[in-house]
Amino acid sequence: EFVWDSTSNLPELKEFVIAYWRACLRFARSLIRAFALSLDLPEDFFDSRFKYPDANLTCNYYPSLEAKPPTSAQERLEVSIGSHTDFQLFTLLWQDEVGGLQVLNRQGQWINAKPIEGTLVVNIADYMQRITNDRDVQRARELRA
Repeated sequence: EFVWDSTSNLPELKEFVIAYWRACLRFARSLIRAFALSLDLPEDFFDSRFKYPDANLTCNYYPSLEAKPPTSAQERLEVSIGSHTDFQLFTLLWQDEVGGLQVLNRQGQWINAKPIEGTLVVNIADYMQRITNDRDVQRARELRA
């Protein structure tokens, strides 16, 4: 309960966050079945392997950076979260209308992942790339909010 101590002024927050996490977990279980089918495996292939997944939820807030494309190497370094990959199977990311997510494409260019209302971004992560022998390849990403 200690993690909720600092949110006592928001009594509905804990219930909302837990409900959201559970909904994401249900969705992730559906996704893992879709990944199995995409690999020509039985739909339930991963079920026993991920019965108790490491399913964490991180809620981040990133203050906005100035809305302009970087013109120098120094401005290129001004990011809310630097270039990274994730180590799980995949990451579910909800973006607000501000956006800021960028993905490194195959040509080595950072492109904007424009927020689309009512959707989640599904990022392939390191472990999924490994267990699919690089068939499903993740891309580095960063946040310039």
